[in-house]
Amino acid sequence: MSEKVWYYLRNGEQHGPVGIEDLQALMQSDSLAESDLVWKEGMDGWEPAGQVEELAPQRGIPEPPPVAAPPGPQAQAAPPRASGPGLLGRIETLGDQEGLVQQMPHLRLIQKLLDKLQGCFSAKLLDGVDRWAKGIGSVALLLAAAFLMLSYLVTAIAHGEMIELMGGGRAQYVLIALVAIPLGILLMHFMASKFLDAGRSLLSESPSAFSSTAFLHCYALGNLLLGGVAILGGLLSLISGSFVQAIGLLAAAPVLFYVCGVALNPALINVRVGHRASAGEEAIGILAFLYKLPLRLVPFVFGVGMVAAFLGSLYVAIRLMADSSWLMLLQPLTMVLVVLALFPIIAYLLFLLLYLVVDVLRAILAIPAKLDALRKDSE
Repeated sequence: MSEKVWYYLRNGEQHGPVGIEDLQALMQSDSLAESDLVWKEGMDGWEPAGQVEELAPQRGIPEPPPVAAPPGPQAQAAPPRASGPGLLGRIETLGDQEGLVQQMPHLRLIQKLLDKLQGCFSAKLLDGVDRWAKGIGSVALLLAAAFLMLSYLVTAIAHGEMIELMGGGRAQYVLIALVAIPLGILLMHFMASKFLDAGRSLLSESPSAFSSTAFLHCYALGNLLLGGVAILGGLLSLISGSFVQAIGLLAAAPVLFYVCGVALNPALINVRVGHRASAGEEAIGILAFLYKLPLRLVPFVFGVGMVAAFLGSLYVAIRLMADSSWLMLLQPLTMVLVVLALFPIIAYLLFLLLYLVVDVLRAILAIPAKLDALRKDSE
């Protein structure tokens, strides 16, 4: 890929910098005429694209004309500006968003990183990850439930006095271990299996749009940074001995990276970029994106969350055998497992409710246009 050092004038407006391949593609598609002016550093001034040697192969003729043709009306209407080699010319290019990113090394580095990540987080990759997450999550759910049952039984047998101090009884913990957990997990696992993929059909029938990638790229970058912070925090927690906290942070990191991938590839949740929109329509586009994102995350969060719950229940079961103080984590851990098991249906119902709000807002924004149409018909 050549460097983006070329500028061109079209319809009186300056564009660039772009690469030579971009100019060639524009000429092949007739978006750039031979009379349109082009320039790069090292040239004496602006020249018609048809007389630039690098662009000659795209016209299918062996050599450019020996005598430069006079500039056409379009070239006269858009004379060369002072954007050549010089400080003022370079500063002028910073006025365009594309020029600003290309001229500032740190911005160019971030943009290249996002472009690279966009190619890595393909739809094929994320769909494959979702399939693995559903399978692993189902197995981890059963294992987490088994170790929770073991923890309640160990507590009832070895820590009866602690239970009584907390206002409970041994029979209560035995009942939870042998009845409540097996029946609850059986029911919740069945419901989760039905709703893990239920959101895909809703997403395919719920299109939305953005006018640009500005919000999406910033959202992706924010989640990427948060994912890195979560990994660092998880490693520090492991070093300090806070195993349960480390599990939570390390489980959050891949979810944040997954969100980054969806934001860079919005087509995964039926979001189109480049649609001309008013301020109200753009706000609705942002709300729709934020509402649809959890629905796309359901299989992955289910898988990662269940693995974290399994590791946590295993760790607590081991520690309970020697230390009754870990009894305080049993109920919170049970609630986490229940929420994760019900997350697919919770996300599905929340999406239906919240997207109803989006549809109402769209209908409100459409009222002025419909009133104008009725007024014109009456006239």
